[in-house]
Amino acid sequence: MEALNNSLKHAHAQRIQLELKMSPVQVQMSVKDDGVGFDPQTGIDSAGMGLDIMQDRCEKIGAQLKILSEPQRGAEINVLVPIQGDSQ
Repeated sequence: MEALNNSLKHAHAQRIQLELKMSPVQVQMSVKDDGVGFDPQTGIDSAGMGLDIMQDRCEKIGAQLKILSEPQRGAEINVLVPIQGDSQ
């Protein structure tokens, strides 16, 4: 879980909130912290926090990655993974 590692390693957060929700059609994971935040508009690759790896992994499994952050306002990473039905 790269998002949790980023919160612990880079954000200097006092609080980290993990949330996992599951429905019949999707799994949603959220990692939110109150750390230093960053500007996601500078590009995932330049952030240097494994965000590019998270994006690649999400694309490979058909998941959506949403990054919400602002400098000095913490960060929130959301991953939405569709559950594919049994094709048998």
